[in-house]
Amino acid sequence: MKKTVWVVGSILLVSLLLLTLLSSTPVKKPPLTKIGILLANDLRQAKIEGLESGLKTLGYENEEDITYQVLNAQNDLAKLPVLAANLIEARPNVLVAAGAVEAQSLKTLTAKMSSPLPVVFLGALSPTELGLVGSTAHPGGNITGLNNYHLELTPKRLELLHRLLPSVHKVAVLGDTRVPFFVETQKSIHDVAEKFALTINTYTVSTPEEGAQVIGQMSQDRIEAALLLPGFFFRDQHEADC
Repeated sequence: MKKTVWVVGSILLVSLLLLTLLSSTPVKKPPLTKIGILLANDLRQAKIEGLESGLKTLGYENEEDITYQVLNAQNDLAKLPVLAANLIEARPNVLVAAGAVEAQSLKTLTAKMSSPLPVVFLGALSPTELGLVGSTAHPGGNITGLNNYHLELTPKRLELLHRLLPSVHKVAVLGDTRVPFFVETQKSIHDVAEKFALTINTYTVSTPEEGAQVIGQMSQDRIEAALLLPGFFFRDQHEADC
C-alpha cells in the first residue's frame, strides 16, 4: 500500500514539474512567412484574393503568420522587370506571379540567383511552350503553377462556335498582341477555319481607341461572329461594363 502511494505521488510530482517547466518556457512561434506578389494590372487582384482565402484555411490568418508584398504594374508591362527585381530584393519566402507575363519576368531574374527563390504562377497560358516549366508532370527548376490551356482550347472554341452557329462563315478574331503566343494561336485558329470553310479576319486590340476602330471595321467587313482571344484590354472592358 505504501509502495502504491509512493508511485502515485511520484507520478503526480513529475507531472507537476513538467507542467511548471512548460508553462515557464515561452512557446516558439513559427517563423513569419513572407510572400511577394507581382501583378500586371488590377484585374489580377481576384486571383490574389483567392490565394489569401486559401491560405487562411490553412491557418495563415494574420500578420503574425504571413505578410504580403504586392507590386502592381497598372497595365504598364514594361514596368514588370523592375517590380520583379524589387520583390526579389525583399527576399520573400516565395514569389507569386498572377499570370504568364509576370512569371516570365520573375523566371528571368531568379535564374540569375545562386539560390533561386521559388516562384508560383496563378494561371499561365501554356507554361511548357512558354518555357516557364520543363513539362506539366515535371516542372523542374524553381517555378511551378497552373496551366489555363488557352493555347490548346482556343481552336476548340472556334469549332464549338461553328457547331452552334453553322450558318456563320465570316468570323472575327480579336486579340491583344501583348499576350504571349498571339501569333502561334493564329495558326491553330486558321487550321480549324480551313477545316470548316470559315473566313477569319484578325483584329488586334489593346486600347479603347483601337477597340472603337475595330468595331467600325468589323461592321464594314460584314463580320457575322467574333472569337475573343485572351487579352488585357478585353478584361478591362468586361470589368467596366459590369
